[in-house]
Amino acid sequence: MQLTLPTRIVLVLGPALALGATLVWWSTRRPEPGPDRQQKQLDDAAEQAKSDPRASEVLRLMREKGMGRNAKLVEMYARLAKDKTAAGVRALAMNGLFSEESRALRLKGVLEAISADETPVREDPLWSKVVHKLSEEWKPEVFDKGRDLMLAEQRPRAKQALIASFVEFVENGQTVNVTPEQTNALLTDLIDMHAVAPPEQRPAIQGAVRKIGGNDAADLLAGKSPEKLETYIQYQKELQAGVDTLLKNQPSED
Repeated sequence: MQLTLPTRIVLVLGPALALGATLVWWSTRRPEPGPDRQQKQLDDAAEQAKSDPRASEVLRLMREKGMGRNAKLVEMYARLAKDKTAAGVRALAMNGLFSEESRALRLKGVLEAISADETPVREDPLWSKVVHKLSEEWKPEVFDKGRDLMLAEQRPRAKQALIASFVEFVENGQTVNVTPEQTNALLTDLIDMHAVAPPEQRPAIQGAVRKIGGNDAADLLAGKSPEKLETYIQYQKELQAGVDTLLKNQPSED
């Protein structure tokens, strides 16, 4: 069947439109309550600037106002990616992005920075810290939108980070903060993400699936034969026990 032009547009742009819609929804939310997260990051940058002059640039950018602030922090984060001496400065730049008051702009900046960094994940000294901070974003009121964001994201490195953040969400026991229905929805999402995740990330996904979905689901993802699953083995045992009971209770032919 030949696709019409509008249909093609929907198929190509669908994920991008979903991602945009999710970020637009977040942009209408009120800023999170609590202490001024940016001030703490400013204090940290000022302290580090005493030993690394490049931190002064981060400090200056964090004090800027307007839409260009995050773009400059993203550019700096990516520019220094190959400089092994700049890990602390880059951590400050990422903290600056996480200090953004608007959740929509915060996630936009963080994911752009992750995507702009070409460092292999296994060689990225900041990866685990970024994933941990992302996992803390998934409060109950935005949990479902966070899942939508993970599903819609098309940039490989950003998608990998979002998947990892929900894996950590599970491993840290944060599912107690959401409903059983939401946990089951996340289980389905992680099973779907297993197929598109890089091979090195799949064991971690299997671990999260095992924690919230049981051994059978995780074992299937790991490639285990259905005949070797716990449920199937238990079923066979119960079936055999039933047959043995029937044979035992049959009247003798004597």
